[in-house]
Amino acid sequence: MRLRSTRYLIGLAHVVQVGLLLALAGFSYWGIGHMSRTEDHEFYESIAQIEAASQLEIAAERVVIRVRGMLLGAPIVPADQLFKDYDAALERLTHNPQAHPDPRLLAEIHALGQEYRAYATRIRELMQAGRRDEAVAVFNGGGFLARNHWIDRLEALLDFERGEANRYHDQVNATEDLVKGVVSSVALLAIPLGLLMAAMISRRVVAPLRVLEGAVHEMAGGRFEVRVPALYDDEFGRVATGFNLMASRVEEAVTSLENANEALVALDISKDEFLSVASHELKTPLSAIKGFASLLESQHGQVLPPDGRTYLANIGQAADRLARLVNDLLDLTSIRLGKLALAPQACDVGLLVEDVLESMGPLALARGITLAADLQARPTVALDYDRMGQVLTNLVGNAIKFTPPGGRVDVVTSRDGAGLRMEVRDTGPGIPAQDFSRLFRPFSQLDMGSTRAAGGTGLGLAISKALVEGHHGTIGLTSTPGAGSTFWFTLPLA
Repeated sequence: MRLRSTRYLIGLAHVVQVGLLLALAGFSYWGIGHMSRTEDHEFYESIAQIEAASQLEIAAERVVIRVRGMLLGAPIVPADQLFKDYDAALERLTHNPQAHPDPRLLAEIHALGQEYRAYATRIRELMQAGRRDEAVAVFNGGGFLARNHWIDRLEALLDFERGEANRYHDQVNATEDLVKGVVSSVALLAIPLGLLMAAMISRRVVAPLRVLEGAVHEMAGGRFEVRVPALYDDEFGRVATGFNLMASRVEEAVTSLENANEALVALDISKDEFLSVASHELKTPLSAIKGFASLLESQHGQVLPPDGRTYLANIGQAADRLARLVNDLLDLTSIRLGKLALAPQACDVGLLVEDVLESMGPLALARGITLAADLQARPTVALDYDRMGQVLTNLVGNAIKFTPPGGRVDVVTSRDGAGLRMEVRDTGPGIPAQDFSRLFRPFSQLDMGSTRAAGGTGLGLAISKALVEGHHGTIGLTSTPGAGSTFWFTLPLA
């Protein structure tokens, strides 16, 4: 490749310069042309890398949307279509001679994609068989986490390819530095000609490089709508055209990802609204069931045979349990839709602890667990008494549920700087540190078998976290497997 502006400058140098100047100008001509060829190749390689990685991530997001759509009632996707786009994108990335993705990342993406493929296939089979509850359990039990890991690695691959584009940006800087050095050397030997050459090179070489450098920098920063004007019909013009082509394709890919994300958000909102409406509709028949059961027990309880009284008690217990679930779902949807209202008032923290322990005492006694309070601090705090009572009841109830008979649960209050710290300590089996972050997610449970045996929906801790944070506090836990757990939260005193 030869630059037209450089050929013109060399011709001018032949007229007015001696042999040394001709040698220096020739070296400049060769060096700039060589760097142009190298950068041109790396530029188009970067186009292929970013485009292939973007298309792979888009295809993966389409798989996730299809799986979630099936769970929400969308038509079941044929098995050969579920991963078709993803497999095609992965094939293009793997066999693209211009793309050189990180082999470690590619191996992780392949393994995680296979893992999510197994979950998605199982969910599809269950939905096709009409076993939606089992499909949701598969999704919550591992499919959601597998999806997060998979998409995280795909994003890491795209970041890696963007880093390669930044490396090209650094090479453009190096070329600019080389051009400036050559121009300075020539100017020292022939100042009049050097001034003329510097002006022309600045106009025909440095200026387009600066424009391209700025565009690459802006694109690396996330502005994919940036374009570069093709000022001349030479190598820089072709590079500008190629850059604009790459920017258009990347912008289309980002737009597709944003549209997919908006679709996921819309699905989440629809799900929350459905849960809210369904939960409200369930409250009326539940109230009727509980009312009639209570009426039967009060008016005809002694007349019923023993089996009838047992059945009646079971109806009441089941209705209470379902009512708690409905209330949890209503709380969760209110939190997610930003409609949860709190009414803080000055309250005695010690009274709150005593009321909760009194209500949970029968459950602890039935399980043979010692339940006690250690009120090291008993300040008056502005809080919503009922909601914070709900938080403490959730934590104490979980501690009792997972503490073996003969164990102990303690509620401890203390001062934490300018705030109040409340701890619920148990002597249960403990929780591994890697599972801490999952505990406060909605519907997230660590051991599905034992949790189902003990009862629970996986909503209590998520709701508790939202309520504590609504009081401008923080919540967390410390635990050692085999040595019990301590769930804690802090509240500001002011």
